[in-house]
Amino acid sequence: MRDYEAPEPEVQQARGEQRVLLPVPLQPLRHGAGNPGGIRLWLLRVRADDWGPSAIPEDVNEEGSAHLAIRLATETLAKTADRSRRHMERENAELLLEAAEYIANLLEAGQYVPMRVPPTARIAAYRRQEHPNLDEIRTWLYQLVQQLREVCCILGSGESNSRI
Repeated sequence: MRDYEAPEPEVQQARGEQRVLLPVPLQPLRHGAGNPGGIRLWLLRVRADDWGPSAIPEDVNEEGSAHLAIRLATETLAKTADRSRRHMERENAELLLEAAEYIANLLEAGQYVPMRVPPTARIAAYRRQEHPNLDEIRTWLYQLVQQLREVCCILGSGESNSRI
């Protein structure tokens, strides 16, 4: 039995697109046994681009994850470029996609990539292909590495300059 009424969905027009925001009820706030005021909590709906310039961006390299991801990607790019592994197309593709997924997760967590078509969805599409284009995957992985270096302020030698 619900002892609250959910508000109507809110429809917003923003930048030419229509969004419907649905409130999500939390557990009612109880003060004492009876909750005499009937106080209810609702989740705030905040989008990253609504925060403005005062928002502090997520530091995805806080524990050295970006350094580790870049090192893994660099080693994978070198390993899969070896001529002795050219016949292992599927295995090379999986190694490249694993490295790309690690970087993509960091970029998505820090909200540094547009989520209309997230990089992880692109990785899933590559994995579904029977014969993925290794050159295309390698080029895209290189671009992901460069993007992660840029957002984390990582120099080519692996040194970093924290932006916060």
